[in-house]
Amino acid sequence: MKILMQHLEFSFGSLNGDYSEQTLENFEYMFNRLEEDNLGYVHFDNVSEFYFNGITNEDKRVLKETIIANSKK
Repeated sequence: MKILMQHLEFSFGSLNGDYSEQTLENFEYMFNRLEEDNLGYVHFDNVSEFYFNGITNEDKRVLKETIIANSKK
């Protein structure tokens, strides 16, 4: 599957956002490791690749739904 980086960034905006400093650092680490292709897409096999330590189960569910919906645009 693939998703435009812009749509992926929008997907993360749907999260609760009330996280500890360590969780935010975990997010930054995960996000900075993502690579875009020359058209601006991030390729992935499973949405769980975008999960990071400290994210809640509810936010995992929301993130999964949002990423799948945005990857179809």
